[in-house]
Amino acid sequence: MLRLKSSRTDAGSTPFIDMTPMIDMVFQLLIFFLLTSIFAAQPALDLTLPSAEHAKEEAREESVHLFIQKEGTIFIDEEEISLEGLGAALQAKVEADRKRPILLSADREAPFQRFVDVLDVVRHHNHSNLTVLTRPKGESP
Repeated sequence: MLRLKSSRTDAGSTPFIDMTPMIDMVFQLLIFFLLTSIFAAQPALDLTLPSAEHAKEEAREESVHLFIQKEGTIFIDEEEISLEGLGAALQAKVEADRKRPILLSADREAPFQRFVDVLDVVRHHNHSNLTVLTRPKGESP
């Protein structure tokens, strides 16, 4: 008489669960989230910030960024602008929200008078939420 093979497993063997599909799915999800996440944009201008003893991290969301390069060139949110046009550009950027923070980054070798001129323009247009960015003391440029 012929015996048919039973599809049942032996009582002594343990069932095997293949983990490969689950690992593949985890890696696919990881790659998906890495590719679709939004990274914080860093300014494209190369500045060497001065150091300060009491420097701290500052929130940068919804901020207006002012940059003064080594040569004295002024940028507002990575667009070059003259000192004369800075006031009007600031007005346009913070028109809706007067409390919008203004972050000022000046190269360590930038002319100090240019720094003072930019501060005067900001103060003249009644912007009180101004932060001067520095790097912590001891941190390399």
